[in-house]
Amino acid sequence: MTTSLVGVLLLLLANEYTGVCEAADVSATVCTVAGTECSAITNSFCDDVSLKCKCVAYATESGATCTITACADVGTCTALDTNSECSGSTIGTDKCRCKTTHLMGNEGKCSKKCSQASDCTGDDANSECSGTTAGTDKCRCKTGYSLGSAGTCVLDVTSTVCTATGTECSSITNSRCDTTALKCKCGDVFMMTANTCKGTTCTAANTCTALDANSECTSSKCQCKTTHLMGYDGKCALKCSADATCTANDANSKCATDKCKCNTGYTMGIDGKCASGNSGAAALLVSMTMLFACFMARLL
Repeated sequence: MTTSLVGVLLLLLANEYTGVCEAADVSATVCTVAGTECSAITNSFCDDVSLKCKCVAYATESGATCTITACADVGTCTALDTNSECSGSTIGTDKCRCKTTHLMGNEGKCSKKCSQASDCTGDDANSECSGTTAGTDKCRCKTGYSLGSAGTCVLDVTSTVCTATGTECSSITNSRCDTTALKCKCGDVFMMTANTCKGTTCTAANTCTALDANSECTSSKCQCKTTHLMGYDGKCALKCSADATCTANDANSKCATDKCKCNTGYTMGIDGKCASGNSGAAALLVSMTMLFACFMARLL
């Protein structure tokens, strides 16, 4: 039976194979921060949050390539990267590029050339020079910092120190304090982008609900449902003004300020329900057992 199954699979693969391996889209190419996986894709870099290749600020993704934005004036380019310029003024032939005083940086933005730390810290105290070679080394954000939307280095969400009962993460929308690491952390349906938590990209609701049952896909981004807020466990929690609102939905929860919170000894799962530590482990064991049974049934 197993031999027959392998034969069928090989036949199906043979029928599907066209003799040409298509390159993956830029944003589907997996990479490592210190790796070279994106080097084959001109004008791309490795996004250290999603660990996928991404086009630089003044380029747009076109399948497996990054196409540099065409321009006829500098404004077109600086709107995408303040340290870029237009190579000329001819529509259709000129394109955006880094200023001559800058090089493409590790974060997809043009970075100032440098040969010593002071070349960088004079502009941004949270930056440093990548080396000491003039013309090839460039400014970069210090460890724990990333380039923010304003073009300056800002403290990453996960580098922001917090306390279990403090409010240090309250200024970072859709984040909460990881009480184990004592650092701020984005909610489960959100991804860190420098010092912000942005909704995971989605095209359908199931992309979001697979991460959090009480989330939805809105404007191509995962967000908590309008009836929910980012909760204490990193999950979307029901809005409330009294305990009754919470216990009606989950007997193991209570109202904490403006949103439901699991009782002590319980944590909120992907399904939006509060479960004890033992219950969560048991549920996981049952799920794994069922998955294994299904897998074996397909082979036999």
